[in-house]
Parts: sequence; C-alpha cells; structure tokens
Amino acid sequence: STMMGSGQHGKGKGKGKGKFQVKGKGRGKGGKGRGYGGAPPPKLSKEDEQSIVKLQALARGKQARDRTGAPPPNAGPRPLQNKQKICLLIQAVDGKQMPNVNTLGGCDPMLSFRAHPDIGVAAETEVAECTSDMRCVWHCNVALEPIVYSEKASVQIELYDYNSVMSNTLLAHQELKLKDILEGIHFDPSSRDEGDRFWFDCKSNFTFEKDVCAGAKPSVGLKFLSSPRFTYIEFVTFDINVSQGKHLPLVDWGGSIDAFVECRIVRGDPIRLNFEHNPGETCLWSRKTKVVNNTTNPVWDEKMKATVPGWCDLYLQVVLWDSSITGCTPVGGHIMRLSDTMAGANGARTEYKLKLNKLKGVDGVALGKACVTLRLGCTPVGGHIMRLSDTMAGANGARTEYK
Repeated sequence: STMMGSGQHGKGKGKGKGKFQVKGKGRGKGGKGRGYGGAPPPKLSKEDEQSIVKLQALARGKQARDRTGAPPPNAGPRPLQNKQKICLLIQAVDGKQMPNVNTLGGCDPMLSFRAHPDIGVAAETEVAECTSDMRCVWHCNVALEPIVYSEKASVQIELYDYNSVMSNTLLAHQELKLKDILEGIHFDPSSRDEGDRFWFDCKSNFTFEKDVCAGAKPSVGLKFLSSPRFTYIEFVTFDINVSQGKHLPLVDWGGSIDAFVECRIVRGDPIRLNFEHNPGETCLWSRKTKVVNNTTNPVWDEKMKATVPGWCDLYLQVVLWDSSITGCTPVGGHIMRLSDTMAGANGARTEYKLKLNKLKGVDGVALGKACVTLRLGCTPVGGHIMRLSDTMAGANGARTEYK
C-alpha cells in the first residue's frame, strides 16, 4: 500500500511493505518518518465492476488495434466489370422428369459444367440417384475457375447418364450466357459466408439429344428441368510487402536468430489447428522471404503478389522461421482475416504491425514483444484476350505498345 509519512525527520511518500491496515506503518522513500495508511478503498457495486470490465476491454482492444493497424474502410459491393477474371460458383440443386435410358429402366444423372470460350475450364457433380418418379437431388457446389467475363462468355450445362464400365452418355444440354445469369449480382468482399451472397435461381429447360433418346420430340425434351443456382467471386491480387521484424527472440545456440518469414493464404481459420510445417490442402498460395542472419531486428523489405479467388474465408498466416544447416524451425506466427482487406478501396495499402504468437502444437521460446511489420493491399484481377497473328506477321523483332 502507498503510505504518507510525517515525522521529526521530514515528510516522504513511499510504498509500505507491510500488510494493509487501517492504521499501518510504512517507510517512505522520501523520508524516514512514520505515518498512517488511511482508510481502505470503498467496496464497488456489481454495476460499477461491470462498467470497469467493459472499459478495460475497450482499452485492450484499442491497444491491439494500435499494434496491428486499422483495416482500410469498407468500399462496399463491387459491380462486375468486362474482361474481369472471376470464379463462377454453381449450386446443382435438383432435377425432375429425368429421361428413362437404362436397359432395366431409370437413369444415373450427373451434371457437367463447361465454360466458353475458356476451353478446359470444367467441373462435374456427383452422380445422383433417381426416384421412381424420375426425380433426383444433387445439392452440391462446383466452381469454374478462372473465367474471363465478357458479353460473349457462356456456361454449357450437360446432363450425362453415368456408366461405370463404358464412357458416360450425353443426354441433354443447355447453354446460358454469363451476362444473363449474373445480371444485377455484385461481389461483396466483406461477406463472411458464401451462403450470404446473392444467388441467381435458374430453372433451365434442357434439350434432349435425339440420337440417345429415341423417338423423343423436341417438345418432350423441353420438359426436362434442373434447378442450378449461380453467383460469382472475384479473382483478387494481394500485394504483400514484408518490411521488417522487431524484438525477435534468441533461438540459436550462439544467442541470435537467422530469420525469414513465410506468408500463406489459406481457406478457413487455422488458429485451432496444429501448425503444419508444409502447406496443406487448404493453402492456396505461399511464399518465403530471404534469410537475414544474426539479428533480432531484421529488415527484409520483400514484395510478394498472390492471385487467388476471393473466398470469404481467406486468412493470411504469417510464420517466422529460424534457418539453420540442420533444418528450419518455426518460431511464431500471426493470423489475420483478409475480408477487410478485400473490402477496402481498390489498391489501398495498409501497414500492419503483427504481434507474434506461439504456434499450436509447436514448442517454442517466449516471444515477448516480437513482431513483424508488413504492408497489405488488394486489387481485383482483370483479363484481356488478343490474337497474336498480327504480331507474328510484323517485322522481325518489332515491338508495339498496347493499352
């Protein structure tokens, strides 16, 4: 307790080492006199205690924001632009009035989705089981990526009868223009769940393949219905500049650290998972900086670019490593969600001072005030297609600038 002393040798204020009492004695640093401790603090009410706890939580939150840096302001949903690189999300829901094509009756339906003119971009559903009234349910999600959006771009939906021995048999098809199924849909990068996005519900009328469904009339083919749902997410490029580290721990036998940083972009929050020394299946991109030897305050100043689909559950995992001839050792890390960065203004970069924490499942040293500073920004990815025959027909070595 803090005591005030008053005596023949002078006055002083100091800290008493004894147990607090209403009448207590304590020796002050400023003088040698003895004094009285005063009355105990008043007892707080439950409401006052709750208010103090809230104020302390607000103070801790402000300190954390001061350490890591505030995210950029939310720029809101973004409209789809021509020549933009996107990932088309499709939910295959159900179907009815399936064609009866098997020898013993029935059908084993599966859907295939192909992008046009982006040849080679395709995805398939699982095989559904038909009921007695020729209905089926898929309820699965597929993604077509990457697609360059344009007015001529389309998606081809094909219905197959699955065959485990021979090749699958094409039964019906339908082509949909992207501009029709994505009209009015905006990309909201601040969304925390893919299900919260706006989906286009499409009741597709398919056309039977006449040579497969013998005797089927075109009007009969139009009765085949499926219920796919469509939306999209942007491809985005993250600009990451790993600047420097401060107060890194001493981990080498010689009392230093040979530090480098690995950045990973992963799907799903990895905070509850044991750290993986090699990037796992959920990792979409990873890159490492150079090694800076024998310093606890290294400067890397290394720039990286990562182009990935803008899923709502993207996280940046920053890992500090110590390099040695016997192998690299993970020291600490920091995890941050990327939805706020994607929702910021196009190209805006924010500096973050990331406090390093222990990695789950890794026995490490005390990290103290160890931190890594980096700058982070995000821009949507565009695309452009041009024919190269004119370039090949030009003069040998001639170069032309294109905007």
